Amino acid sequence: MIRSLGAILLLNIFVLSTMALGAEADPVLLTLDDALNRAMEANPHLQAVEAGTMAHESQAQSEKNRWLGELTLSGGLAMNGDDTLIRPINSEMMAGGVSTMPFDDRYAFWSLAYRMPLFAGGSVSGSSDAARLTATASRRNMGRAILGTRHQVLMTYVNLLSIDAQINAWQEELKALDSLVGHIELGQEAGKYSRVDLLKT
Repeated sequence: MIRSLGAILLLNIFVLSTMALGAEADPVLLTLDDALNRAMEANPHLQAVEAGTMAHESQAQSEKNRWLGELTLSGGLAMNGDDTLIRPINSEMMAGGVSTMPFDDRYAFWSLAYRMPLFAGGSVSGSSDAARLTATASRRNMGRAILGTRHQVLMTYVNLLSIDAQINAWQEELKALDSLVGHIELGQEAGKYSRVDLLKT
């Protein structure tokens, strides 16, 4: 009785799954590599981990390059009112009178500066080491996320192959059962089997 219930349950699962899949004659099958690639591309967690790893690696490189120093260039355009003096006045301007003195309402300026860390009490090297370790941890987390995704896809792929093999076996079993029922029906019509045998089958 339990075996019959199990067969009925499996038959229902097969029928429902066939109906859910639309009973396609030629289903589209993915190779394992295609399934892995699609899972990698569609995994938002993996994309976030990869972006974080790239950011940490860039930060580590930036901290490493701090020993090379910083070169900054700045400039701008200043606007002044009519009553504002600009530029230093030298003796030649004073000798030429007020008409030669520079009264401008705008002027541009720029500056170039270079700074190099000579001694910072270990803060530069400490920041560089911390950024490097953070980048290493991010790379390992990304590797773990990749392996986890690959493992999940592989297990799902293996399970699907197993289910496909079971479905094929159930189909063969259904054919055998149909053949047996037909045989019993013919035997019942010929008087070899009773109506009870047919109902049992």
